[in-house]
Amino acid sequence: MLSLIILILLFLPLQAQTLVQCSVSVDGARPFKLQSIYPNRKVYLHAAPLARQMGWSIVDRPDSNSILLEGKSLRDVVRLKGDTYVSAEAVASAFGYRFSERGEGLVVDYVTGGSGAAPSRLSLRVGKVEKLTSPNAEYYQVKVAALVKNPGAEVLVLNSRQFYVVDHNKAKVYCSGAFEVTLKPGEEVRVEGLFFDVPKRSTLKILGLEGRDGKLLASANL
Repeated sequence: MLSLIILILLFLPLQAQTLVQCSVSVDGARPFKLQSIYPNRKVYLHAAPLARQMGWSIVDRPDSNSILLEGKSLRDVVRLKGDTYVSAEAVASAFGYRFSERGEGLVVDYVTGGSGAAPSRLSLRVGKVEKLTSPNAEYYQVKVAALVKNPGAEVLVLNSRQFYVVDHNKAKVYCSGAFEVTLKPGEEVRVEGLFFDVPKRSTLKILGLEGRDGKLLASANL
């Protein structure tokens, strides 16, 4: 009898983590399908395909208790059979969406305008990355060229020190140069000469761009 109870207790968590196809929509656009799980009546979305669909960068280390989406750290994750699933509600909070789910995790709707952080305002692409030697033997220097697009209706002025890189340990290193770039509405500008002094043991994962208030504007995988 005791062995039967133990088997039931072991089997219940597996039932709660059965993979299903979830329909995800953003601002009423055509929905896309993602694998999801529904443990404890809470929906978790397959993180890597979600990032691809949303155009977000992702850093997911198997030995970490969190992931980075667009430079934002999300800790409410579940790892199952080598894949990572992130809480749909946590995603909404991080990116400023209102969130609702229906059908026991089968439908997730995101609507812009929640109470979380504002979504990224700019488009950022990595153009070229060069690894250079550094006067400091324990560091190397990285030179990055990036493409930044301003989709808004206002002129933006960026300082090079608003750019940073994130390594495999989630450590941030800001640009060591100092210059400004002006982006007119709808304009895409190639930003050259972004230099970062990085410890030799580091493996860079993300190029990020934050506002003068410290909030994320955009990020891209390196």
